Amino acid sequence: MHTLLLPRRISGRLLFGLLTPGVLALAPQAAQAQVTAYTSASAFQAASLNATTPFYFDSLTTSGNTHYYGPSYSFDGVPFTSSSLKVLSPTSGEGDLFGGHSFLVGLKTPNSGRTNQMSWGTPTGTTAFGATFASLDGSPITVTVNDQLFTFGSGNTFVGFTSSAPITFMAVDSASTRGTAIDGLVFGNAAPVPEASSVVSLGLLLGAGGLVLARRRRRAD
Repeated sequence: MHTLLLPRRISGRLLFGLLTPGVLALAPQAAQAQVTAYTSASAFQAASLNATTPFYFDSLTTSGNTHYYGPSYSFDGVPFTSSSLKVLSPTSGEGDLFGGHSFLVGLKTPNSGRTNQMSWGTPTGTTAFGATFASLDGSPITVTVNDQLFTFGSGNTFVGFTSSAPITFMAVDSASTRGTAIDGLVFGNAAPVPEASSVVSLGLLLGAGGLVLARRRRRAD
């Protein structure tokens, strides 16, 4: 195998580097999006902008009934997928889990080949999402945001997320054989976070202002 000497000019000097045939310099991979999870609804609201009104499934069932929607269905324009999707009223056998609201349950049937009990898409450009989750038998809940996983407690848990890149895929899973429920969906955008350089610049500006004020006071004395 032969190597080639290729000239490179750096700081006015002509240097030679080694290049092995078949070996290419690869550009570094893009950094993984930063996803932040919130278990406080107020903290999530403070970190998000343009949030939609929470969507509940009340109009999709009647009191005392269970409505099945098959393996995929679009609720209020949001596409959901599961082995079985059903909307339960607060008077169903599972009880009132969401403060008087009907809720959506995803069930992963055995040997279905699915890795999540329920997955859903988001409107284009979404960088913030929040909802309340409940595992119907008390199992811990795992929420997937794009390719990152977060595990939480079992019942009536509000979870919100903000992401530095658009959220294009979300899913929820648990070990529950009775399914995992979701309600009160909110979509929005992550509030901009000041860059570190801006914070440093502000600190320097405040510090300089303090020095000027101190000098003026000494001259006045």
